[in-house]
Amino acid sequence: MRHAFCFGVATDAASATDPVSLETVYKTVYKKLLTFLYKHPHCFFSWAFGGVELELYAKSHPEFIKLLSELVDRGQLELLGGGYYAPVLPLLLPVDRAGQIELLTTLQRKLVGRRPRGVGLSPNIWDPLLIDSYKSCVMDFAQLDVSLFPVQLPRFSPLILEHAGKTVTALPVHPELAPRSESPESYIVRLIQAYPQDNSPDMVAVCAVPPCDMLPLLETNWLERFCAALPEEIALTVPSRFLKEAELFVPAYIPSGISYAGANQRNMQDYMQAHPCVQNVYSRMMHVSCTVNQCRGDKARKKAAREKLWEAQTGGAYLAAGAGTNSDFQADAYRNCIQAEKLVREASGFSASALAFDFDSDGHAEYAYQLDAFNAFITKKGGAVFELDVFKALFNYCGDSLRLFVDCLQPVGTRTFDGETVLSRSLFTEASFKRVKKEIRLQKTALYGTDRQCVLLKKNFSAFETGVQVQYILKNLSPAPLCAVFASSSSLLLPLGKGKQCKTEAVVEQQKLSLNTAKLFNAESGVATVRITDAADSASFVFVPNEEAGFAFKPLPAGQHTYAVGGTFFWEIALEPDREMEKTITLTILSPRKGGKET
Repeated sequence: MRHAFCFGVATDAASATDPVSLETVYKTVYKKLLTFLYKHPHCFFSWAFGGVELELYAKSHPEFIKLLSELVDRGQLELLGGGYYAPVLPLLLPVDRAGQIELLTTLQRKLVGRRPRGVGLSPNIWDPLLIDSYKSCVMDFAQLDVSLFPVQLPRFSPLILEHAGKTVTALPVHPELAPRSESPESYIVRLIQAYPQDNSPDMVAVCAVPPCDMLPLLETNWLERFCAALPEEIALTVPSRFLKEAELFVPAYIPSGISYAGANQRNMQDYMQAHPCVQNVYSRMMHVSCTVNQCRGDKARKKAAREKLWEAQTGGAYLAAGAGTNSDFQADAYRNCIQAEKLVREASGFSASALAFDFDSDGHAEYAYQLDAFNAFITKKGGAVFELDVFKALFNYCGDSLRLFVDCLQPVGTRTFDGETVLSRSLFTEASFKRVKKEIRLQKTALYGTDRQCVLLKKNFSAFETGVQVQYILKNLSPAPLCAVFASSSSLLLPLGKGKQCKTEAVVEQQKLSLNTAKLFNAESGVATVRITDAADSASFVFVPNEEAGFAFKPLPAGQHTYAVGGTFFWEIALEPDREMEKTITLTILSPRKGGKET
C-alpha cells in the first residue's frame, strides 16, 4: 500500500512583511529551492505564500514568478491559498475572511495563471465557521495541524468536515515529521514507521518546513538524496493530486482550537483573554471593521479604508504575545486601523462625539471620546484611558496595554508606584454620562491599608478639542484621619524616529528641565508641567496638574521600533474624617508643525 507524502515550505506569512528580511530569504533559500525543483521534475512540492511576500517578489524578481508559473503548469508545484495578509481567520467577520482569501486568490491567478484549490496558511488555528468561508471562496481543502484533531480521529487520513451542509477536506499536517539532523535514509525509515501499519487506504501526511530549516537541506544536498532514496511505498505528491486519486474520506468534527508556540489555551478566545494586549488590538480591529462595513459614503474611500483594515488584520499582531516583534506588529495594526477610520470619516462625514458601548465584549460599557484630532477610550477598570489614537501621527500611544490616569493610594514615604493596587484593579461605577457635554463621571468606594479605611474616589473626565481633563475627588469615609500618598500614573508608547530620541521636559520649581528618557527621575515636589514629545515630532503630550506635585519618571520595556515611558504625579495628603480633597490633571495633545508652531 503506497502512502502519500506532501512536502512543502511553511512560510511564516503572519510575520513575513519586512522587505529586507524577505529579500534575504529569497536569496538564501527560495532561489536555491526553485533551482533545485526545476532540475528535479519528479520532486513534488507545495508552497504557501502570503500576499505581501508574493507581491514583493513579483516586483523585485519577476524571473522567480516566471519559474513558479512554469513549475505550477507542469504539476510539480502547488501554490496554496489563505488570507492575503495571513490573518487569524477565525477572528474576522465573514466578509473580511472572504475578501482576504479572494485577494490572495486573485493575485495568484494573475501571477501564475492558476487559482489555489486549498488553504495552507495558518494550519495551527481552526474554527468550524471557516468551512462556510472556504466553500464560498471555492477552496476544496485546508491543511490542519494534527494536534488540533480530537484523540479519536485518525492521524493519517483525509477528513471530511461539515458545517451547515457545506464540507471541506482536512489534510493532516505533522510537524513532528520535519527532518532533523539525520540522513535521508534514516528519515525515510522514521517516515515509514510513522504511518499506521494496518494498511488503511488513502493515508497521507503533510510536512511543511520553515525556510530557516530548508536551507541546510539544500546546502547539504539532503533533498536530492531524499528524492533518490524514496521507496515505492512512499508517494511524493501535491495535495490536489492526492485528493483527486483518494477514495476514502473520514467524516469528522474538529472543534475550534489553536496550536501555537506559547499558547496553552484551547481556542483563540481563551488565548486573547490570557493576553490583554491581543484582546485590545482585536477589539479595535473589530470596531473599525464594523465601521467600515456600515460606511455608506464615498465608494473609493470606503474601498481604501477596507484595504487598510485588511492590513491591520496581519496575523503577527494577534499571536506571539509578549514578544518584542509582537509589539511592533500591534503598533502597525493600530496605525492601519486609525488610517481606515480616518478614511471612513472622510467618506461619510464626521462630528465629534462621546459614546458608551461594550468595546471589548467584557459585559461592561467602555467610553469613547471621538474628536477631530484624537480618540480616547476609557475603561471602568481603574477608570483609565486604555487607548489614545492621534490621527496626525497615526499612532496609538497607549499600545502594549499601557494606560493613562491609573490611580493608587500608598503609605507616606512611598515612591514606587508599580503594580496593581486596590484602585487600579477596581471596577468603577458610572455616576453620570453626558454625551453632549462629553462628561463622564465614575466613582469607586474602596478599603485602603491595613486599617481598612474606607475611601470614596470620584473621577470626572471631560474632553475638549485638543485633550482630556480628569478631576479627582477623594473623600475619607472612615472615622480615622487618612494619611497617604495619592498618585496618578500615565504611561505612553512612543514611535522611534530615525536618528532621533523622544524628549521629556518638566517645569520644576519654576525651572525647565530636560529629562534623560533612559534614566529614572524623581522630584519630591514643585512639578507644574511635564511635556513628552515622540521621536518623530508627531505629537507632544503636556500634563498639567492644578497644583504643583511630586513627579516620578521611568523608561519602560517596548518593541524594537517603539519606546515606552511612564510618569507619576503624586501628593501627600492628610484628610480628617468626612473631608475630601480635589486634584485635576489636564492632558493637552499638541501636533508640532514645521517651523516650530503647534496645533
